[in-house]
Parts: sequence; structure tokens; C-alpha cells
Amino acid sequence: MDRNLNLLTQVRLSFMDKHNIDFVTHGDDMPKIATGGGMYDESIATGRFRMIQRTEGTSTTKLIETLLTKLDTVVEPVIGVQ
Repeated sequence: MDRNLNLLTQVRLSFMDKHNIDFVTHGDDMPKIATGGGMYDESIATGRFRMIQRTEGTSTTKLIETLLTKLDTVVEPVIGVQ
């Protein structure tokens, strides 16, 4: 994966093609858009969607926030510690 794109609308094939995206993926807790349809309807219909099993209690958003917070913290190496 080269990039992670957070989109709050429907994922369009034209967008995927423009950005050379082979497929999109989401957990099995599928979101709906305002019109009631699915965010990934087009990609599912064309076989360019991969569903992964959601792990209860694990938040990808929280994990990413934690990693980004850690990146903002400078950690000095400790010399002589094994």
C-alpha cells in the first residue's frame, strides 16, 4: 500500500482509476452513505473490493492516532543499556 485515503463519501471507480488504485478494503462493519447506499458499491460490483474481518475492540483510527503521537515524541537513545 502506497497511501491510505480516508474518504467520507462513496468510493468512485473514476477516482480509483485516476490514482491507480487496484482495490479498496474495509472491515466487515460496512459504512453507509447519506443516500443509504454503500460507500463501496461500485468497487464491489467490479471486483475491486476486499473485505477484512473486523477485530472487536481494535480501532484502526486509535492505532494511527497513537502512532502519530509517538512520532511527535523525540526518544533519546540510552547508551550502555542492553
